[in-house]
Amino acid sequence: MADVLVGNEEDFQLCLGVKGPEAGGKGLKSEIEGFKEMIKRVKAAYPHASTYATTLREVVDTNHHLWGAIMAAGDEWHVVEPRDITVMDRIGGGMGLWGGCCMRFCGDGSRRSGYSSAGPAGRWRRRC
Repeated sequence: MADVLVGNEEDFQLCLGVKGPEAGGKGLKSEIEGFKEMIKRVKAAYPHASTYATTLREVVDTNHHLWGAIMAAGDEWHVVEPRDITVMDRIGGGMGLWGGCCMRFCGDGSRRSGYSSAGPAGRWRRRC
Protein backbone atom coordinates (compact mmCIF):
# COMPACT_ATOMS: atom_id res chain seq x y z
CA MET A 1 0.00 0.00 0.00
CA ALA A 2 1.21 3.52 -0.78
CA ASP A 3 2.08 6.03 1.93
CA VAL A 4 1.35 8.95 -0.40
CA LEU A 5 -1.40 9.21 -3.05
CA VAL A 6 -1.03 11.99 -5.64
CA GLY A 7 -3.24 12.44 -8.68
CA ASN A 8 -5.58 14.76 -10.49
CA GLU A 9 -9.37 14.52 -10.32
CA GLU A 10 -9.46 12.19 -13.35
CA ASP A 11 -6.92 9.83 -11.75
CA PHE A 12 -8.96 9.53 -8.58
CA GLN A 13 -12.25 9.15 -10.45
CA LEU A 14 -11.26 6.87 -13.33
CA CYS A 15 -8.56 4.79 -11.63
CA LEU A 16 -9.81 4.60 -8.05
CA GLY A 17 -13.56 5.10 -8.62
CA VAL A 18 -13.77 8.06 -6.20
CA LYS A 19 -16.33 10.75 -7.09
CA GLY A 20 -14.85 14.22 -7.58
CA PRO A 21 -15.32 17.55 -9.35
CA GLU A 22 -15.80 17.66 -13.10
CA ALA A 23 -12.44 17.29 -14.82
CA GLY A 24 -11.09 20.39 -16.52
CA GLY A 25 -13.96 22.57 -15.36
CA LYS A 26 -14.07 26.34 -15.27
CA GLY A 27 -14.23 28.38 -12.08
CA LEU A 28 -11.44 26.40 -10.45
CA LYS A 29 -10.99 28.74 -7.47
CA SER A 30 -14.63 28.22 -6.47
CA GLU A 31 -14.21 24.42 -6.66
CA ILE A 32 -11.47 24.03 -4.01
CA GLU A 33 -13.91 22.75 -1.38
CA GLY A 34 -15.11 20.13 -3.89
CA PHE A 35 -11.51 18.95 -4.35
CA LYS A 36 -11.10 18.74 -0.58
CA GLU A 37 -14.26 16.60 -0.39
CA MET A 38 -12.81 14.32 -3.08
CA ILE A 39 -9.60 13.93 -1.06
CA LYS A 40 -11.67 13.13 2.05
CA ARG A 41 -13.38 10.34 0.06
CA VAL A 42 -9.98 9.04 -1.11
CA LYS A 43 -8.77 9.09 2.52
CA ALA A 44 -11.83 7.08 3.58
CA ALA A 45 -11.31 4.53 0.78
CA TYR A 46 -7.51 4.29 1.27
CA PRO A 47 -6.92 5.05 4.97
CA HIS A 48 -3.41 3.61 5.22
CA ALA A 49 -1.74 6.45 3.32
CA SER A 50 -0.54 9.43 5.33
CA THR A 51 -0.56 12.10 2.61
CA TYR A 52 -3.00 12.80 -0.23
CA ALA A 53 -2.60 15.44 -2.93
CA THR A 54 -4.21 16.62 -6.12
CA THR A 55 -3.26 19.15 -8.75
CA LEU A 56 -5.62 21.94 -9.77
CA ARG A 57 -5.58 23.07 -13.39
CA GLU A 58 -7.90 25.25 -15.45
CA VAL A 59 -7.11 25.89 -19.10
CA VAL A 60 -7.59 29.53 -20.03
CA ASP A 61 -6.06 28.95 -23.48
CA THR A 62 -3.35 26.77 -24.99
CA ASN A 63 -0.43 28.60 -23.38
CA HIS A 64 -2.17 30.07 -20.33
CA HIS A 65 -3.46 27.99 -17.42
CA LEU A 66 -4.37 28.50 -13.80
CA TRP A 67 -2.45 25.96 -11.71
CA GLY A 68 -2.45 25.10 -8.02
CA ALA A 69 -2.60 22.11 -5.71
CA ILE A 70 -4.08 20.73 -2.50
CA MET A 71 -2.47 18.35 -0.03
CA ALA A 72 -3.87 16.71 3.10
CA ALA A 73 -1.18 15.43 5.46
CA GLY A 74 -2.79 13.92 8.52
CA ASP A 75 -5.36 16.49 9.62
CA GLU A 76 -3.51 19.43 8.03
CA TRP A 77 -4.56 20.97 4.72
CA HIS A 78 -2.08 22.78 2.49
CA VAL A 79 -3.54 24.72 -0.43
CA VAL A 80 -1.64 26.46 -3.20
CA GLU A 81 -4.28 28.75 -4.71
CA PRO A 82 -4.50 28.52 -8.50
CA ARG A 83 -2.23 31.08 -10.13
CA ASP A 84 -1.49 32.13 -13.70
CA ILE A 85 1.24 30.16 -15.45
CA THR A 86 2.61 30.21 -18.97
CA VAL A 87 2.55 26.72 -20.46
CA MET A 88 5.31 25.46 -22.73
CA ASP A 89 4.53 21.73 -22.43
CA ARG A 90 1.56 20.22 -20.56
CA ILE A 91 3.31 16.95 -19.77
CA GLY A 92 4.65 16.54 -16.25
CA GLY A 93 2.67 18.95 -14.05
CA GLY A 94 2.00 16.33 -11.39
CA MET A 95 5.59 15.16 -11.50
CA GLY A 96 6.78 18.72 -10.92
CA LEU A 97 4.44 18.97 -7.94
CA TRP A 98 5.64 15.69 -6.49
CA GLY A 99 9.28 16.55 -7.20
CA GLY A 100 8.92 19.71 -5.12
CA CYS A 101 7.35 17.77 -2.27
CA CYS A 102 10.04 15.07 -2.36
CA MET A 103 12.76 17.70 -2.37
CA ARG A 104 11.39 19.16 0.84
CA PHE A 105 10.54 15.80 2.48
CA CYS A 106 14.15 14.75 1.98
CA GLY A 107 15.44 18.15 3.13
CA ASP A 108 13.95 19.68 6.27
CA GLY A 109 10.82 17.51 6.23
CA SER A 110 8.50 20.51 5.96
CA ARG A 111 5.47 19.64 3.87
CA ARG A 112 4.29 23.26 3.75
CA SER A 113 7.52 24.71 2.36
CA GLY A 114 7.93 21.98 -0.26
CA TYR A 115 4.35 22.11 -1.36
CA SER A 116 4.27 25.83 -2.00
CA SER A 117 7.55 25.72 -3.92
CA ALA A 118 6.40 22.92 -6.22
CA GLY A 119 5.00 23.76 -9.61
CA PRO A 120 3.86 22.24 -12.87
CA ALA A 121 6.42 20.56 -15.10
CA GLY A 122 9.22 21.26 -12.67
CA ARG A 123 8.63 25.01 -12.64
CA TRP A 124 9.93 26.17 -9.27
CA ARG A 125 8.82 29.34 -7.56
CA ARG A 126 11.65 31.04 -5.73
CA ARG A 127 11.07 32.71 -2.42
CA CYS A 128 12.81 36.08 -2.21
